[in-house]
Amino acid sequence: MDELIERIRKHVVEEGDCWNWTCALQSCGSVPTMNYKRKVGAVRRFILLERGVDLGKRLASYTCGNPLCVNPEHVAPASRRAVQVRSAKEIAYQTSPLRRKKLSDNARKRAKLTPELARQVREADGTQDSIAARFGISKATVSAIKQGKIWKDYTNQFAGLVQ
Repeated sequence: MDELIERIRKHVVEEGDCWNWTCALQSCGSVPTMNYKRKVGAVRRFILLERGVDLGKRLASYTCGNPLCVNPEHVAPASRRAVQVRSAKEIAYQTSPLRRKKLSDNARKRAKLTPELARQVREADGTQDSIAARFGISKATVSAIKQGKIWKDYTNQFAGLVQ
């Protein structure tokens, strides 16, 4: 078990009690994976097998709510159903209207444009490449502004009536 823990510690970043895995993940993107004793598998599964836990049809899962955590204290066997229910709740949270609003608020804080700069982009002459380079934005953003999909011009009294 000590050999496994030493190998795991080389590939983690400790954040509080959690050990966040920084190496390979399975294709689903949330299961830490490594080579151990000539086998490729889930890190949490190796931890439980080294402890002598017979998993049977159960999965090795995390108990802390952090899908990248591989701290042996946060690893426990779980039924497939329990993992599915937890995953569904996490997905529901990420796609909930409140979460989307929070993300869009954060995106607004990072926005490069202001209404005044968007107006200047809308009125600018030249190719999308030249406009994008001048304002430090993408060609797709220039196109969307010019088409009125984003940063709409509400100074016109008829704006938004015709699409």
